[in-house]
Amino acid sequence: MKCGIVILNYNDFETTKKLLDLICDYKVLKKIVVVDNHSTDDSYQKLCRYRSEKIVILQAPKNGGYSKGNNIGIKYLLNNTDVEIVCISNADVKFDEDFVKKILSDFKKQKDFAVLTGLQMNPEGGIAEHPFWEEYTTKRYFKMQILTLWPLNHILKRNIDSHYAQQKLKQRKEFFQVGAVEGSLFFIRSEVLEKIGFLDERVFLYNEENILAKKIKVIGSKIGVDTTVKYIHYGSVTIKKVLPSKQKLAYLFQSSIYYFNHYQSRNKLLHSAHFFVCILKRIHGYAAILKSKIFKSYIE
Repeated sequence: MKCGIVILNYNDFETTKKLLDLICDYKVLKKIVVVDNHSTDDSYQKLCRYRSEKIVILQAPKNGGYSKGNNIGIKYLLNNTDVEIVCISNADVKFDEDFVKKILSDFKKQKDFAVLTGLQMNPEGGIAEHPFWEEYTTKRYFKMQILTLWPLNHILKRNIDSHYAQQKLKQRKEFFQVGAVEGSLFFIRSEVLEKIGFLDERVFLYNEENILAKKIKVIGSKIGVDTTVKYIHYGSVTIKKVLPSKQKLAYLFQSSIYYFNHYQSRNKLLHSAHFFVCILKRIHGYAAILKSKIFKSYIE
Protein backbone atom coordinates (compact mmCIF):
# COMPACT_ATOMS: atom_id res chain seq x y z
CA MET A 1 0.00 0.00 0.00
CA LYS A 2 1.20 3.51 -0.81
CA CYS A 3 1.73 5.83 2.15
CA GLY A 4 2.37 9.54 2.55
CA ILE A 5 3.08 11.46 5.75
CA VAL A 6 2.01 14.89 7.00
CA ILE A 7 4.14 16.69 9.60
CA LEU A 8 2.98 19.94 11.20
CA ASN A 9 5.56 22.56 12.19
CA TYR A 10 5.13 25.73 14.21
CA ASN A 11 8.15 27.73 15.35
CA ASP A 12 10.09 24.52 15.87
CA PHE A 13 12.41 23.95 12.93
CA GLU A 14 15.02 21.97 14.89
CA THR A 15 12.53 19.32 16.05
CA THR A 16 11.02 19.00 12.57
CA LYS A 17 14.49 18.83 11.02
CA LYS A 18 15.41 15.84 13.21
CA LEU A 19 12.39 13.91 12.02
CA LEU A 20 13.00 14.81 8.38
CA ASP A 21 16.62 13.69 8.64
CA LEU A 22 15.41 10.40 10.09
CA ILE A 23 12.67 9.52 7.59
CA CYS A 24 13.71 11.22 4.33
CA ASP A 25 15.19 7.99 2.94
CA TYR A 26 12.36 5.68 4.03
CA LYS A 27 11.31 4.06 0.76
CA VAL A 28 7.98 3.04 2.24
CA LEU A 29 6.98 6.72 2.42
CA LYS A 30 6.04 7.88 -1.06
CA LYS A 31 5.68 11.54 -0.18
CA ILE A 32 6.59 13.66 2.87
CA VAL A 33 4.53 16.83 3.33
CA VAL A 34 5.59 19.37 5.93
CA VAL A 35 3.04 22.07 6.70
CA ASP A 36 4.44 25.13 8.39
CA ASN A 37 1.53 26.46 10.43
CA HIS A 38 2.40 30.10 9.68
CA SER A 39 5.38 30.24 12.05
CA THR A 40 6.36 33.62 13.43
CA ASP A 41 10.08 32.77 13.24
CA ASP A 42 12.18 31.70 10.24
CA SER A 43 11.09 28.04 10.36
CA TYR A 44 9.43 28.13 6.95
CA GLN A 45 12.46 29.63 5.20
CA LYS A 46 14.73 27.00 6.77
CA LEU A 47 12.36 24.16 5.90
CA CYS A 48 12.25 25.25 2.25
CA ARG A 49 15.85 24.07 1.93
CA TYR A 50 14.53 20.53 2.30
CA ARG A 51 12.28 20.73 -0.76
CA SER A 52 12.83 17.87 -3.17
CA GLU A 53 10.92 15.51 -5.42
CA LYS A 54 9.89 13.59 -2.32
CA ILE A 55 9.61 16.34 0.29
CA VAL A 56 6.94 19.03 -0.09
CA ILE A 57 7.02 22.15 2.08
CA LEU A 58 3.77 24.09 2.41
CA GLN A 59 2.82 27.09 4.50
CA ALA A 60 -0.60 27.72 5.99
CA PRO A 61 -2.03 31.22 5.33
CA LYS A 62 -2.56 31.49 9.10
CA ASN A 63 -2.15 29.33 12.19
CA GLY A 64 -5.52 27.61 12.41
CA GLY A 65 -4.44 24.89 14.82
CA TYR A 66 -3.72 21.15 14.65
CA SER A 67 -6.63 19.98 12.51
CA LYS A 68 -6.65 22.86 10.02
CA GLY A 69 -2.90 22.64 9.52
CA ASN A 70 -2.92 18.88 9.03
CA ASN A 71 -5.86 19.11 6.63
CA ILE A 72 -3.72 21.27 4.33
CA GLY A 73 -1.17 18.48 4.08
CA ILE A 74 -3.79 15.74 3.85
CA LYS A 75 -5.61 17.44 0.98
CA TYR A 76 -2.34 18.00 -0.85
CA LEU A 77 -1.59 14.27 -0.66
CA LEU A 78 -5.06 13.25 -1.79
CA ASN A 79 -5.12 15.76 -4.66
CA ASN A 80 -1.59 15.21 -5.94
CA THR A 81 -0.69 11.59 -5.20
CA ASP A 82 -2.29 8.15 -5.17
CA VAL A 83 -1.48 7.31 -1.54
CA GLU A 84 -3.95 4.96 0.11
CA ILE A 85 -2.75 5.59 3.66
CA VAL A 86 -1.96 8.93 5.28
CA CYS A 87 0.31 9.11 8.31
CA ILE A 88 -0.29 12.13 10.56
CA SER A 89 2.73 12.78 12.73
CA ASN A 90 3.98 15.22 15.32
CA ALA A 91 7.52 16.42 14.75
CA ASP A 92 8.59 15.18 18.19
CA VAL A 93 8.44 11.45 17.46
CA LYS A 94 10.87 8.73 16.39
CA PHE A 95 10.06 5.57 14.43
CA ASP A 96 11.87 3.29 12.01
CA GLU A 97 10.92 2.15 8.52
CA ASP A 98 9.88 -1.32 9.71
CA PHE A 99 7.28 0.36 11.92
CA VAL A 100 5.57 1.83 8.84
CA LYS A 101 5.85 -1.44 6.88
CA LYS A 102 4.12 -3.37 9.67
CA ILE A 103 1.28 -0.87 9.97
CA LEU A 104 0.69 -0.99 6.20
CA SER A 105 0.67 -4.78 6.38
CA ASP A 106 -1.97 -4.56 9.13
CA PHE A 107 -4.18 -2.38 6.93
CA LYS A 108 -4.18 -5.09 4.28
CA LYS A 109 -5.33 -7.69 6.81
CA GLN A 110 -7.68 -5.56 8.93
CA LYS A 111 -10.14 -4.33 6.32
CA ASP A 112 -12.62 -2.90 8.85
CA PHE A 113 -10.05 -0.71 10.62
CA ALA A 114 -9.78 2.93 9.56
CA VAL A 115 -7.04 4.08 11.95
CA LEU A 116 -3.98 2.17 13.11
CA THR A 117 -0.83 2.88 15.07
CA GLY A 118 1.82 1.14 17.13
CA LEU A 119 2.58 1.27 20.84
CA GLN A 120 3.66 4.68 22.07
CA MET A 121 6.78 4.71 24.25
CA ASN A 122 8.29 7.48 26.36
CA PRO A 123 11.92 8.63 25.89
CA GLU A 124 12.99 6.58 28.91
CA GLY A 125 11.98 3.35 27.18
CA GLY A 126 8.74 2.67 29.05
CA ILE A 127 5.22 2.51 27.68
CA ALA A 128 3.49 5.90 27.66
CA GLU A 129 0.96 6.48 30.46
CA HIS A 130 -2.10 6.44 28.23
CA PRO A 131 -1.16 5.75 24.61
CA PHE A 132 -4.78 4.85 23.87
CA TRP A 133 -8.02 4.94 25.78
CA GLU A 134 -11.59 3.75 25.92
CA GLU A 135 -14.22 5.58 23.91
CA TYR A 136 -15.72 8.43 25.90
CA THR A 137 -19.41 7.95 26.54
CA THR A 138 -21.24 11.09 27.66
CA LYS A 139 -21.27 9.87 31.27
CA ARG A 140 -17.61 8.95 31.29
CA TYR A 141 -16.45 12.19 29.68
CA PHE A 142 -18.52 14.26 32.11
CA LYS A 143 -16.98 12.32 34.98
CA MET A 144 -13.48 12.98 33.64
CA GLN A 145 -14.20 16.70 33.49
CA ILE A 146 -15.39 16.76 37.11
CA LEU A 147 -12.27 14.90 38.27
CA THR A 148 -10.10 17.74 37.01
CA LEU A 149 -11.60 20.01 39.67
CA TRP A 150 -10.00 18.24 42.61
CA PRO A 151 -6.47 18.57 44.08
CA LEU A 152 -5.48 15.11 42.81
CA ASN A 153 -7.11 15.72 39.42
CA HIS A 154 -4.14 14.85 37.20
CA ILE A 155 -3.36 11.64 39.10
CA LEU A 156 -6.99 10.50 39.12
CA LYS A 157 -7.50 11.26 35.42
CA ARG A 158 -4.32 9.51 34.35
CA ASN A 159 -5.19 6.48 36.45
CA ILE A 160 -8.57 6.10 34.71
CA ASP A 161 -7.04 6.26 31.23
CA SER A 162 -3.98 4.26 32.24
CA HIS A 163 -6.10 1.49 33.78
CA TYR A 164 -7.80 0.84 30.45
CA ALA A 165 -4.46 0.72 28.63
CA GLN A 166 -2.94 -1.55 31.28
CA GLN A 167 -5.86 -3.97 31.10
CA LYS A 168 -5.58 -4.13 27.31
CA LEU A 169 -1.83 -4.73 27.44
CA LYS A 170 -2.21 -7.47 30.05
CA GLN A 171 -4.07 -9.51 27.46
CA ARG A 172 -0.72 -9.76 25.62
CA LYS A 173 -2.39 -9.58 22.24
CA GLU A 174 -0.38 -8.38 19.28
CA PHE A 175 -3.31 -6.42 17.88
CA PHE A 176 -6.51 -5.08 19.41
CA GLN A 177 -9.25 -2.50 18.97
CA VAL A 178 -9.32 0.65 21.14
CA GLY A 179 -11.58 3.67 21.56
CA ALA A 180 -9.06 6.34 20.56
CA VAL A 181 -5.32 6.79 20.07
CA GLU A 182 -2.88 9.64 20.66
CA GLY A 183 -2.70 12.17 17.85
CA SER A 184 1.11 12.20 17.97
CA LEU A 185 1.43 9.45 15.33
CA PHE A 186 -1.31 7.49 13.58
CA PHE A 187 -2.20 6.16 10.14
CA ILE A 188 -5.59 6.52 8.46
CA ARG A 189 -7.07 5.36 5.15
CA SER A 190 -7.33 8.11 2.52
CA GLU A 191 -10.87 7.07 1.60
CA VAL A 192 -11.93 7.37 5.23
CA LEU A 193 -10.56 10.91 5.50
CA GLU A 194 -12.73 11.94 2.57
CA LYS A 195 -15.72 10.06 3.95
CA ILE A 196 -15.60 11.79 7.36
CA GLY A 197 -14.95 15.23 5.89
CA PHE A 198 -11.32 15.32 7.09
CA LEU A 199 -10.29 16.52 10.56
CA ASP A 200 -12.67 18.90 12.32
CA GLU A 201 -11.17 22.37 11.99
CA ARG A 202 -13.45 23.99 14.55
CA VAL A 203 -11.08 23.12 17.40
CA PHE A 204 -7.66 24.73 17.53
CA LEU A 205 -6.06 22.33 20.00
CA TYR A 206 -7.14 19.43 22.26
CA ASN A 207 -9.84 16.76 21.85
CA GLU A 208 -8.89 16.13 18.20
CA GLU A 209 -8.43 12.42 18.95
CA ASN A 210 -11.83 12.14 20.63
CA ILE A 211 -13.53 13.92 17.74
CA LEU A 212 -11.83 11.64 15.22
CA ALA A 213 -12.87 8.60 17.25
CA LYS A 214 -16.52 9.69 17.09
CA LYS A 215 -16.30 10.29 13.34
CA ILE A 216 -14.78 6.84 12.81
CA LYS A 217 -17.52 5.20 14.87
CA VAL A 218 -20.27 6.96 12.91
CA ILE A 219 -19.11 5.35 9.65
CA GLY A 220 -18.97 1.93 11.34
CA SER A 221 -15.20 1.58 11.27
CA LYS A 222 -12.59 0.87 13.97
CA ILE A 223 -9.34 2.08 15.55
CA GLY A 224 -6.55 -0.37 16.35
CA VAL A 225 -3.12 -0.72 17.95
CA ASP A 226 -0.34 -3.10 16.90
CA THR A 227 1.80 -3.74 19.99
CA THR A 228 4.54 -5.50 18.02
CA VAL A 229 5.83 -2.15 16.73
CA LYS A 230 6.73 0.89 18.82
CA TYR A 231 7.48 4.57 18.42
CA ILE A 232 8.89 7.18 20.79
CA HIS A 233 6.99 10.35 21.59
CA TYR A 234 9.03 13.02 23.31
CA GLY A 235 5.96 14.72 24.70
CA SER A 236 4.35 17.80 23.10
CA VAL A 237 7.72 19.47 22.53
CA THR A 238 6.35 22.22 20.27
CA ILE A 239 3.37 23.01 22.51
CA LYS A 240 5.62 23.35 25.55
CA LYS A 241 8.00 25.62 23.65
CA VAL A 242 5.60 28.06 22.02
CA LEU A 243 2.31 28.14 23.95
CA PRO A 244 1.95 29.93 27.31
CA SER A 245 -0.10 28.12 29.96
CA LYS A 246 -2.98 30.62 29.87
CA GLN A 247 -3.33 30.17 26.11
CA LYS A 248 -3.39 26.38 26.49
CA LEU A 249 -6.15 26.69 29.10
CA ALA A 250 -8.18 28.86 26.74
CA TYR A 251 -7.85 26.32 23.91
CA LEU A 252 -8.74 23.46 26.25
CA PHE A 253 -11.85 25.31 27.43
CA GLN A 254 -13.01 26.04 23.88
CA SER A 255 -12.39 22.52 22.58
CA SER A 256 -14.04 20.85 25.59
CA ILE A 257 -17.24 22.86 25.12
CA TYR A 258 -17.29 22.22 21.37
CA TYR A 259 -16.57 18.49 21.66
CA PHE A 260 -19.24 17.92 24.33
CA ASN A 261 -21.94 19.95 22.58
CA HIS A 262 -21.37 18.54 19.07
CA TYR A 263 -20.14 15.01 19.65
CA GLN A 264 -21.33 13.88 23.08
CA SER A 265 -24.76 15.24 23.89
CA ARG A 266 -27.61 17.26 22.38
CA ASN A 267 -29.20 17.83 25.78
CA LYS A 268 -29.23 21.58 26.49
CA LEU A 269 -29.39 21.03 30.26
CA LEU A 270 -26.27 18.86 30.11
CA HIS A 271 -24.60 21.53 27.96
CA SER A 272 -25.19 24.10 30.72
CA ALA A 273 -23.95 21.76 33.46
CA HIS A 274 -20.85 20.89 31.44
CA PHE A 275 -20.17 24.56 30.70
CA PHE A 276 -20.28 25.31 34.45
CA VAL A 277 -17.81 22.49 35.15
CA CYS A 278 -15.48 23.82 32.44
CA ILE A 279 -15.62 27.32 33.95
CA LEU A 280 -14.60 25.88 37.34
CA LYS A 281 -11.88 23.86 35.65
CA ARG A 282 -10.51 26.98 33.96
CA ILE A 283 -10.50 28.91 37.25
CA HIS A 284 -8.72 26.00 38.89
CA GLY A 285 -6.13 26.08 36.10
CA TYR A 286 -5.51 29.82 36.45
CA ALA A 287 -5.13 29.40 40.21
CA ALA A 288 -2.54 26.68 39.67
CA ILE A 289 -0.59 28.92 37.25
CA LEU A 290 -0.66 31.81 39.72
CA LYS A 291 0.45 29.55 42.57
CA SER A 292 3.33 28.27 40.46
CA LYS A 293 4.48 31.81 39.58
CA ILE A 294 4.35 32.94 43.22
CA PHE A 295 6.31 29.87 44.32
CA LYS A 296 8.90 30.41 41.57
CA SER A 297 9.25 34.08 42.53
CA TYR A 298 9.68 33.11 46.18
CA ILE A 299 12.41 30.57 45.35
CA GLU A 300 14.30 33.04 43.17
